[in-house]
Amino acid sequence: MRLLLIFEFAFPPYREFLIRELRKVSSKLAIYAAQDKFVNPLDVKSLKRIIGSGESALYTLPIGAIANSDVVIVSANIRRPHTWLGMFLFPKKRWILWGQGIGRSQNNFVKWLRAKILQKSSGYVVYTEQGKVSLINEGYPSECIAVANNTLQVKNSVRTEVGNYLLYVGRIQSRKNIEGVFPWLRELNIRLRVVGDGAHLTTLRERASYFKVEDLIDFYVGTHSDDELLEHFRGALLYFSPGHVGLGVVHAFSYGVPVMTMPSPYHAPEFHYCTCANSYLLNQFEELNALIDEIRRNVHKHELKCDDAFNSYTLSLSSESMVRAFVEIIQRDSVMPQLRKKLI
Repeated sequence: MRLLLIFEFAFPPYREFLIRELRKVSSKLAIYAAQDKFVNPLDVKSLKRIIGSGESALYTLPIGAIANSDVVIVSANIRRPHTWLGMFLFPKKRWILWGQGIGRSQNNFVKWLRAKILQKSSGYVVYTEQGKVSLINEGYPSECIAVANNTLQVKNSVRTEVGNYLLYVGRIQSRKNIEGVFPWLRELNIRLRVVGDGAHLTTLRERASYFKVEDLIDFYVGTHSDDELLEHFRGALLYFSPGHVGLGVVHAFSYGVPVMTMPSPYHAPEFHYCTCANSYLLNQFEELNALIDEIRRNVHKHELKCDDAFNSYTLSLSSESMVRAFVEIIQRDSVMPQLRKKLI
């Protein structure tokens, strides 16, 4: 079987484990990707940007690679046409979509296009059970869906001891709202460790200076090293991302560190992995003082939440779980007629 993967952005290094396993399913595996967010390795062919910027961009389409493939897996993104245009040019190929399911947009054109894309596909690997439900509600057959909880491989996953600082790891972006805690940081009598890089880093430092809390914040450059990340998580009390959470949830759980965040309609799908058993879901920063006091007074209760966080990773967010879902849908797809049901 000739398998092709097309990524909406550049190839993320935390997906290497998935590629290694898919090579066992298909000895002829080709990978194409855009060129933003990450740096493509040598065995990934980079697509050329034609026009656009930010999330919305048009890249070249790997026509030859699609024509020579039996199964094409795409990380579906309507704003990135190179992930779905080929479905209309090669409708007889077996296309597998990979993503969060039904997006938030209620624009009539987007809804129409989304339905057409779903009709052309023959399977969907979705990040969460909630995503599966959203697809089924649109009319997508449940037997054509595999749930692969979005995750990453953490080779040194371990239940760490309870630490003493708030930790943020990831890209530094305004939507994370890390600076929202600055007015309360000194009152909380706790340190904040920020590990990452990004355009918002300069603003974050400026806000720290404005609130005069520079002495309470430790900045570290971003890293993909498991050993370095373990050292950061080993001393953390909470993984702190109040404004938006994504794969950082998985990383935190892999080390038994509960997540502290706030409900928002703009969270990534990984937010659904957070529950009252493994995370702290607050409505406003004013609640942090009582939360930190409670954790310090009742460490045993916090330890139980750490256990639940670690168990959430080992039971349903391990890399093996994601690989199984992909293999399942690829093998099922090989004998499944292409989806032609009318979608709502």
